[in-house]
Amino acid sequence: MPMVKKSTSEGGGWVLNPDTPFPLTILGVDEQLALKLKDLLDQTETVHAGGLFNSVAAMVAQTGLRCKEIEDYVANFRESFAEDAELDVAPYCDLDSLFNGKRLDTTLGASVVARYGFDNLRFYCRHLKMIDTPRPIPISHRDRERFEELTRVGLATIGPPITKAGKSGDSFKLNTLKESINLDDLGSWLKLCTTIAELITLTYYSSSVPTTQIALYDKNPLIQNELRGYEIVTVRDDCTCPFCARMDGKKYPAKSRPKVPFHLGCRCIVQEIWR
Repeated sequence: MPMVKKSTSEGGGWVLNPDTPFPLTILGVDEQLALKLKDLLDQTETVHAGGLFNSVAAMVAQTGLRCKEIEDYVANFRESFAEDAELDVAPYCDLDSLFNGKRLDTTLGASVVARYGFDNLRFYCRHLKMIDTPRPIPISHRDRERFEELTRVGLATIGPPITKAGKSGDSFKLNTLKESINLDDLGSWLKLCTTIAELITLTYYSSSVPTTQIALYDKNPLIQNELRGYEIVTVRDDCTCPFCARMDGKKYPAKSRPKVPFHLGCRCIVQEIWR
């Protein structure tokens, strides 16, 4: 299993990727759990992104693990976000969830995830209107298996067939949780766990790829002879932050490879310029 490094900074923690451009420090867990997270993240290139996000999010929810770099970012930019000011440096994520997401008690959160499953709870919270109103779910419905799984873990009840709005199928009705939890708070917390997981995964991957490339290029004189320089390329969409937009297209000489990611949740990459 890959190693993690004990952080020497105030607050301690475990550094998942100490030799990369953007180290991530995990707080609130022991070394074994930090290693388990790192092992998950090292599967980035072999596991579908959605499945990996779910696994990391479930781990965040069950253990209460935190990330120092995420907490530092929120602390530094909370006032600007609250004032609805444009954030010059912004990670690619659900910013409202990051800054305003509800945090559940760690013990309670771990308990509900252990009982029902993280993905089941998230699916449950997306269909809360069905607590009051049964809905017909035919066998052919794309989410039929998901509703059956909710029934299996006690989050839903299946009843006799009904017809509603021209659709017929077995009636599914969501059950009220046995635990005393505000459902809006639960949904907000699940989103926050997912946002944290996505930020950790994206930043870890964005730091690991260039580190691997640098190691390969440094050992290959043929590549060094053909390499003229580097150019920053970012994703050009509405989610690109002002800082990354300014960096897009910036060029560097061959001996001065820029370090990406530039910030938490950064999507900039380094593209080689060949002779």
